[in-house]
Amino acid sequence: MITVWNRKELLCTFDMKKQAEVRDILWKFDISYEVRVSDRADFFVGGRMTSDNTENVIDHQTEYLIYVKKEDYDRAMFLVQRNLQE
Repeated sequence: MITVWNRKELLCTFDMKKQAEVRDILWKFDISYEVRVSDRADFFVGGRMTSDNTENVIDHQTEYLIYVKKEDYDRAMFLVQRNLQE
């Protein structure tokens, strides 16, 4: 079981495809993980958006945090770096 006390952040990304690839790698190598999804849309409210960057904001408003157990972190990082599609 992954808890706040025994986990370490493996990845923080706004890219849905990348987080899915990382999750697939972890699943393939039987590494337990936890995903936290945060909608950052409220961060962009308040006049900070312009018509020039609206498309970028829409693409990057959901944040994905992937955690693994501390004892699995080194192995997970190695496998992700080795197997992640660039």
